[in-house]
Amino acid sequence: MGTPDFIGIGMERAGSSWLFYMLAAHPQIWVPPIKELHYFEDPGSNKWRYGPHLKSRALAKLAPFFKTPEGRPQYFKNTYAEYLAWDARYFLGAHSDEWYASLFDKKFTKGRICGEVTAAYAAMNEERIAALMKEHKSTKIILSLRDPVERTLSAMFHDFRSLRRLKPDQITESMMLEWLRDRARKTPPANREILARWQKYAGAKNLIVIDFSDIAKNPEKLVSGLYTALGIDASFRPPPEKLHEKIFSFRDDAPAVPPSVLAAAQEFFAQPEGENDLTVSPRAKKS
Repeated sequence: MGTPDFIGIGMERAGSSWLFYMLAAHPQIWVPPIKELHYFEDPGSNKWRYGPHLKSRALAKLAPFFKTPEGRPQYFKNTYAEYLAWDARYFLGAHSDEWYASLFDKKFTKGRICGEVTAAYAAMNEERIAALMKEHKSTKIILSLRDPVERTLSAMFHDFRSLRRLKPDQITESMMLEWLRDRARKTPPANREILARWQKYAGAKNLIVIDFSDIAKNPEKLVSGLYTALGIDASFRPPPEKLHEKIFSFRDDAPAVPPSVLAAAQEFFAQPEGENDLTVSPRAKKS
């Protein structure tokens, strides 16, 4: 059995994929071959095991033949047989706290510190956060936060581009406004609320907070600070090109954000005076 030394969490489009790679790349860190275990959101649910992950793990069996440690470092810290054993435990084990702990067994981690990244844990209610921290008192929580307006617009373009397969010139102002109206019915907790919840149960000693804007400004410095906080060699650097991947709010081919859409997104996150949600950095419409 084992226990995670850290758990990465964060709001949607707040750099969790970047964080996962920075952790996976370090030789003194072990992470599961799967990002987003989702265990603590709903301990009785199996949907995350047999839905998106089964196919990805089947395809990953070919990883040694067409992937590299620089591209997928989480696939190259165990032998092929050990990853088969991990997959069998993940997909066939009975869902329980003991099962979760077994995913970090020392026979997999081999003396490295270990943990996972599931962004959605950030928005859990207090009851679930309290239960997680009661079970894992010494586990460090890495919380990634992002300007709520930028995060929402990034999520919108990701939805249009990756899920609906739309090209920039196919995305209209009315489609953006409709997307925002739909999102307004599923308001996620504010950054301030999320931060307060995790501070309450994790405490200052075990909470590492990452601001997405700092990733873009100086990823090298942030990575060094992250490794230092985890008590491992802070001089290690992932491949330079990876430090700058997945960290920008919009791709170059994203359409301009019309003033009406930007105003709607800002109104969506409007707070009473003195209660603003961390930072709000509007993006000007392209000329």
